[in-house]
Amino acid sequence: MKVPYSEYARRGFFELIAVSIISLLLLLAVEKYIVKKDENHARGFKIFSTALVIQVILIMASAFIRLTLYEEAYGFTILRFYSHAFIILLAAVFCLLLYKIYKDKRENAFAFRGFILIASFFVIMNFFNPEAFIARRNIERFSDTGNLDIFYLSHLSDDALPDMMKALDISNDDLRKSFARELYWRAQNSQSPYFSKWQSLNISRMRAEKILDSKIRELEGYKDYQQQDIDSEGR
Repeated sequence: MKVPYSEYARRGFFELIAVSIISLLLLLAVEKYIVKKDENHARGFKIFSTALVIQVILIMASAFIRLTLYEEAYGFTILRFYSHAFIILLAAVFCLLLYKIYKDKRENAFAFRGFILIASFFVIMNFFNPEAFIARRNIERFSDTGNLDIFYLSHLSDDALPDMMKALDISNDDLRKSFARELYWRAQNSQSPYFSKWQSLNISRMRAEKILDSKIRELEGYKDYQQQDIDSEGR
């Protein structure tokens, strides 16, 4: 039976999560309750733990490739992006675990390094601007496949708006006009009292409003456009 891409990717990702958690807990428990009580087992444990970590990383690579195939088939989304990033984070955690086993066995030091790693991960994600990356990749993917999820693209956050504006230059006239319509109504909705509150103000929103205001006359011509060829991409 043919397995859909969506099931193939999801199953691989959740298998990875399950194996990673079990392996991490197993290695920590064995080191704490067995190896530290019997130094004769230390060398064998290091060999076993290294082999196990390598196997887990191979599973991570498999899950990473599955997600990549899924994205190539159906496009990029926030969830898929963070799934990729989470796999990389997991690999880094297991590298820290190996360092703990071989070099520094202090549990407090391992916990501190883990905290620094996770904090660094969130800082990097914040500066990386995932939604802008997703907008760029989906528009680039259009050049290869001719498919573009206009609805999803137009509903990315203000962080992505400068990059998503490039979709106004795509060759597919129907998708381009549909995207212009979505942007027009997005610009109109941004004028609502809810978005005018000072609590919702930020640099990205101010920049997005400036871009939309500069294009509003052009976009207004497509406000009532009806898409002719709706291409629903499976997920």
